[in-house]
Amino acid sequence: MTDSDIARILEFDGNDSTVEGLSDEDFEGSQDLEPRLEELENEGSNDDSSDDDVPLAAVAARQTSSRRLYFKHENDFTPYPPGMYCQPLAASRVNLLQEPIEYFLRYIPEVMFEIISNYSNQTYLLKKGQNLNTTKEEIKLFFGISIAMSYLGLPRIRMYWANRTRVAMIADRMTRDRYFKIRTNLKLVNDLEVDEASKQNKFWKVNPLIKTVRKACLETPRSQHTSVDEQMIPFWGQVSMRQFIRGKPNPCGLKNFVCTTPDGVPLDFFMYEGKGDTILTTNEAEGLDIGGKVVLKLSETLPEGVKLYMDRYFTSLDLLDKLRSKKMQATGTLRKANIPKNCNFKTDNELRKQGRGSSDQLVRSDGNVACLKWFDNKPVIMASSVDSKEPINKCRRWCKKTKQYIQIDRPFAIEQYNTMMGGVDMLDRVISFYRIRARSKKWTVRLIFHFFDFAAAAGWLVYRNEAKLLECPKKNILDYLEFKVQIANSLLYFTPAREQIHIIHEVDSDDSTEEAQPWSRKRKCIPQPPVQLMTAMAGHLPLIDEQNDNHRCRMPGCKSKKARVFCSTCNMHLCLVIGRNCYKRYHESV
Repeated sequence: MTDSDIARILEFDGNDSTVEGLSDEDFEGSQDLEPRLEELENEGSNDDSSDDDVPLAAVAARQTSSRRLYFKHENDFTPYPPGMYCQPLAASRVNLLQEPIEYFLRYIPEVMFEIISNYSNQTYLLKKGQNLNTTKEEIKLFFGISIAMSYLGLPRIRMYWANRTRVAMIADRMTRDRYFKIRTNLKLVNDLEVDEASKQNKFWKVNPLIKTVRKACLETPRSQHTSVDEQMIPFWGQVSMRQFIRGKPNPCGLKNFVCTTPDGVPLDFFMYEGKGDTILTTNEAEGLDIGGKVVLKLSETLPEGVKLYMDRYFTSLDLLDKLRSKKMQATGTLRKANIPKNCNFKTDNELRKQGRGSSDQLVRSDGNVACLKWFDNKPVIMASSVDSKEPINKCRRWCKKTKQYIQIDRPFAIEQYNTMMGGVDMLDRVISFYRIRARSKKWTVRLIFHFFDFAAAAGWLVYRNEAKLLECPKKNILDYLEFKVQIANSLLYFTPAREQIHIIHEVDSDDSTEEAQPWSRKRKCIPQPPVQLMTAMAGHLPLIDEQNDNHRCRMPGCKSKKARVFCSTCNMHLCLVIGRNCYKRYHESV
C-alpha cells in the first residue's frame, strides 16, 4: 500500500462515494496501516523541530478507525477472547442432596413468612380496626395449601371445601373463609413507612420479596454460558406495568427480564416497569435500545469471560462492542433494522439455489464481530463476537417434498445458539406445569404467587443438577411434581402435628361409621400419612426400659411406681397402659 492510498483512507468520512476508487485489494493491505503510523510517530518523536504533526495524524487515524470498519466474506472467524473465565469456588463438588424444602428455602427463607405475617396484621388493623391474628406458622400453612392447589388442579378454589369435592389435606387445615381472608390481606410492607423515593419503584409493594429471591439468584455460581430473555407473568388486571406481547403463550401480564444458565437456573432478573423505565442511568447505555440496556444491566453481576446468548429483541452490533469492552462476548439473532448497511449478504434466492442449509458469513475488518446468514426454511441472520460458521455440522430436518427426514449443513454458531439459548424457556416451562392459579384483580397477589412458583422451579432445577453431579440413578431423582408435593407437605406439617393427627382420625372414624355396611367384611385401609407428618414428633418417641420396671411415674398427680416406658428425649418415665396415658398428658401439658 502506497502513501497516497494511506492518505485516501484517512480522508474517508463514511460516505460510499469516497471509497469508490479503492478496491478490495487496497483494503487487504490496510492491516499495514497501523505499523506504518507507529513508525511515523516514532520518527516524529526523534525529530526536535516538530513534535505535534505526526502524533496528530496518529490520533486522526484512531478517531477514524471506527469509520473504516467494513465487512468481508470470510469463513474463518477466531476472535481473541477479551477476558478469561474463572470457575467459581462455589461450584465445587456437591457432597449430599438436600430435602426439597431446603432448596425452596434458599429462595424464600423463613424470615419472609414472618415479614408477611407482621405487615399483614399491621395493615389489617389500620384498615379495619381489628386484628387479623395471623402468625408465621399460619402464613406457611397458607402457602402450603396454595402450592398443593397448584398440582391438584381443581378448576375452582371453593371446590376444595365443597362436600362433593372436598380435599381433606386442605379443608382440615384451614377453613375456606380464612384462606380467602388471608389472601386478600397479604402485605409485604407498611404503606405508611415507605418514603416517596422508594415509591418511585412501581413494584415497591412487593420489593422485599423481589430482593430476597434475587439475592438467592446472585448467590448461585456463575456459568460461563448464560442466556437472556423475557418472562411474562400472566395478569389481566388494570395496572400501569402491564405489557402485551402478541404471539406469546401468556401475551398479557407483567414482564420480567431473566438471566439464566443453559439448564434454566436463574442467575439474575429485574422487573420491567413499562414505558418510561430508564433501566440504566449510566452513560455506557447511550445509543442502545431497551433490549441492549437490559443486557447491560444484567451483565453487571456476571464475571469476565462470560458468553451471553440472546434473541433479536436484544441483539445489536453496538451492544456486542459494549460487552466486549466489559470483557464479555455474545451471540444473538438480528432484526432487519439492526443489520449494518455495509453488510452485503448473499440474497435469499442465491442461498436457495445453493440448497437448504447454505450459509454466508461476513467478518468485520477489526476481527471482533461476524455476521452470519443461514438458510433453512427461511433465512436466519445472526451476529456473534465469539462463535464462527466453522466447523459446519449436520442436523436433521423434515423435507415436505420427499416426505422424509434429511441431513443439512448447520454452522457452528447456530448449533451453539440452539444449545445455550433455552435457559429462560426451560424455567418458564417448569413454572407453567403447576402454576398457582389464583384469579385476583390484585397484581401484588399475582406477583407473590409467581415468585413462590419461581422459587420452587429454580430449586428443582438446582436439585436436578446436583443429582446429576452425584451420579444418582435416574429413578431416584424426583420429578417436578413429586418435588413440589414434598414442598407442600413440608409447609403443611411444619409443626408438631398432634392436632392434625387428631383431625384426620376423627374424619376417618366418621367416614367409617357412615359408609360401613353390615355385609362388608373388609376393614377400611387408612392410607399412610406424608413423611413430614410421620416425623413431626419423632424426637419424643416412647421406649421401654428392659432393665428395671420399678420406676415411679413422673407425671404430677400420678402415684404409680411401675412405669416401664420413658421418653427418649425427656428421659422421663411415664405410664402408658390401658386406662392411663400419662405419656400423652405429660407432653400436652407443656
